[in-house]
Amino acid sequence: MPTENLYIIRFKIPSLEEVLTSQGWDSQAVKKLLLSAERKYGDLKKLVPGKYTIPVLAPDGSVASSVDVEIPGPEKILPTLGYTGAVLQSILDILEAQPIKLTVGEYTLPVSLDSLPDTGIPYLYVQARMVNFRSSPEIRSDNILGILLYGTQVASLGRQGIWYKTRLEDAQEGWISGWVLSQTPVPTDLYVTKEAIELRSNPIDIEETILATLPYGAHVRFLLVRGLWYSVLLDDGRRGWIFGLGLSPERPIPLPDASLLAAVTRKIFNITGAFEGGDGFSNLSGNFDKQGISFGFLQWNMGQGSLQPLLKSMHAKNPAKFREIFKDGADQLLAVLNANNLQTQMNFARSINDSKNRIKPPWDSRFKALGKVPEFQDVQIEFAKNLLDKAKRLAEEYHLRTERGLALMFDIVVQNGTIKPETKSQILAARQKKEAALGRALTEREYLEIIGNKRAEAANPRWIEDVRSRKLTIAKGEGEVHGKYYHLDQEFDLDDRIIA
Repeated sequence: MPTENLYIIRFKIPSLEEVLTSQGWDSQAVKKLLLSAERKYGDLKKLVPGKYTIPVLAPDGSVASSVDVEIPGPEKILPTLGYTGAVLQSILDILEAQPIKLTVGEYTLPVSLDSLPDTGIPYLYVQARMVNFRSSPEIRSDNILGILLYGTQVASLGRQGIWYKTRLEDAQEGWISGWVLSQTPVPTDLYVTKEAIELRSNPIDIEETILATLPYGAHVRFLLVRGLWYSVLLDDGRRGWIFGLGLSPERPIPLPDASLLAAVTRKIFNITGAFEGGDGFSNLSGNFDKQGISFGFLQWNMGQGSLQPLLKSMHAKNPAKFREIFKDGADQLLAVLNANNLQTQMNFARSINDSKNRIKPPWDSRFKALGKVPEFQDVQIEFAKNLLDKAKRLAEEYHLRTERGLALMFDIVVQNGTIKPETKSQILAARQKKEAALGRALTEREYLEIIGNKRAEAANPRWIEDVRSRKLTIAKGEGEVHGKYYHLDQEFDLDDRIIA
């Protein structure tokens, strides 16, 4: 294949030492754990991505306890580098076909550019919710000219690697990554992601008459994109303009029972759910991360035993619907769930994965159908509320009073589990130092930035910037996560209102 049709991807699978250090263990503890791991697993340089349990030895040589660690694989590393969706799956397929087994170390992977839009196509279309429009063909924080919305048509002026030089309707020129562009017009369906959004008669004069107020989840079709505004057609035939940052081509997580959640909780679930990626309640992943099956908007999984209780709860709520969805597989699935044996459950999970770690038919369509059932959506929400309760306790511990503070703590609970005591000490010390320098108390937003930065610095070195981008996007109200730029205050109506 000609080299001009290749793009080089570089990534690193961290060593066990790097993972342990990122968890906050001091150098002496790391040395002892590495020796213990070497006795159990052999050459640590040959470890493959996955979960490991390291014995912690007492002075007499007996096993006193154990430490669980995970070496992340490319399926978790690549999203932190901006590779998501179909692009990520294509890269994982290439890796799956490689004759070598990935172990800890650095890798260089040539990827074909043949799947990118043809350079001879005169017009291209943005197929991501929002993309950065850049002054140069590279990812830098200081070359962003603006944001382009889903569906925006651009004139194609040429390509350099994965980057396309384009021209907007107003004649402004800039660069866009080819992996977020389509050579054919995109579907026109959009959904409201804010509590409410105004349909206006004019996108220029905000004093113009408000034609209607659309609720969360309302469906519209866009007719035209102009800057950050959409000209839309409502299902009842009315037309108007809507500010685009409150719309998404992805249907937001619905509320099957509005009494279950306050508006603020819905925002928090949707924000972290967006960072986690996928298809809301029906988000389904296979064994790419060695967890067998991951399902739902917070990716409960079989390997950690977090998915089984949800499926059991669904069967208890509506056994007839459970059997209707899983058909001739219902008895097999129930037997696996009731076995209460993780090895049996993981054997089943692996058996319904294909060679590329994707759920095989008919199980894939059955699980996705389950995600659309209101009773199972209720189950997911109830189980997510357990995580929310943990986030509330964490918010109380740090004296956070706003919905933004609770959103940050919920994302920490989901992505990172908690905040360790040593990290808390660093947070409090940094706050005290900054308040002394400013001569005043910090605002909660300023405090949230400290919490976000310190929690990121306590993560695995490979994941520090991924954690930081998520946490600071919440703290600041906007930022880029996994290649998508979010305006949380406008898209999800995240606010600094006092809730505690």
